[in-house]
Amino acid sequence: MLDKKGNILLLMYAVLLLIVFNPLYALSTNSDNRVNTFKLSFGQLQDDIGEVYFDAEADLLKSGQQVTYSIYRATNELGENGGFSKDNLCEKKDGFVVIDFKDCNPDLEANYIELFKKYFGKEVKNLELKDNYLFGELDEGEYVKRGEKFEINYILSNKFKQGVLLDLKLLSELKSRINNCIERKQDLNDCLGVEFIEKDGYAFFTIENDKNGLMILEDEVIIKKPVFKFAVKND
Repeated sequence: MLDKKGNILLLMYAVLLLIVFNPLYALSTNSDNRVNTFKLSFGQLQDDIGEVYFDAEADLLKSGQQVTYSIYRATNELGENGGFSKDNLCEKKDGFVVIDFKDCNPDLEANYIELFKKYFGKEVKNLELKDNYLFGELDEGEYVKRGEKFEINYILSNKFKQGVLLDLKLLSELKSRINNCIERKQDLNDCLGVEFIEKDGYAFFTIENDKNGLMILEDEVIIKKPVFKFAVKND
């Protein structure tokens, strides 16, 4: 038990604590002091960095989906029309474009790039096909956020590399082999070693994607496997 002197000392200690800590508490809750101003600014900076990063990633995902859907559409149109766009003027036989190796002899890679451009609808820099992958570069994304004490300026590079779902190199080689067989007047069954359907003096080819890729065609909301269809005269 404290004596009278002890009580007096304890009371003085309590008063001293109040004198010291009351101003400190007031300072800690005062938003105008430099420490708290820094804390508030730093907290706002963290929030804004997160917001900028989220916006950048959302735009990157959106542009990636646009590239993918454009590839689906380009692949489908090229494959269903013998390497051309759907409005080509080549001869048709039972729904197959007839390749004659003269007026109708498609450059598959060049035509694919043009179809992709048509569907994507925006400028793409350094667009090229290599090893059945489409490479390109879109405009950089710039994200700016300004606060009272800081500024965020984030530049996002936007390059892409996506498979085109058809082996264009193999298909070009197959076209060349067929043309060589025809020029040498060899029977396609003996010359090619590739399955096709013979009907009414034509050979009909349907080459499926060996990678088993699936295309989601947004306009028709269907899922289908990529194929490349064409016909040649086989008199």
